[in-house]
Amino acid sequence: MRTKTIVPITAEKLASCGKCRKCSLGCPGHIDIPAMLAVFCAYQTGGKSALLPIKDFHKRGLPIDCIECGACTDHCPKRFDVRAAMKELAIQSLMR
Repeated sequence: MRTKTIVPITAEKLASCGKCRKCSLGCPGHIDIPAMLAVFCAYQTGGKSALLPIKDFHKRGLPIDCIECGACTDHCPKRFDVRAAMKELAIQSLMR
C-alpha cells in the first residue's frame, strides 16, 4: 500500500491551497484552520508580530486547542502538514 507524503507548509506551497476547508472537517478543537494557516504564513514571512491576529479569534478554536490528532492533514487533498503548523502557532503564540 502506498501512502501519500506529508508536505511541510510554506507560504509558497500554501498558495496552491484550494481553500476547500476539508482540513477543518472533524477538527475536535473547532479550529478555523484556513484562517490560522494564513496567520502561519504571515508569521513565516513577517515574524512574531504576525501572530497578533490570533488574539482576535474567539477563546475556542485557537491553535492551543489542537490535540495533534492529524485529522486536518488526513483530510487535506494537498497533504499539507497542518498539525505541525498548528503546533508551531500554539508554541509561538504562548511565547509572546
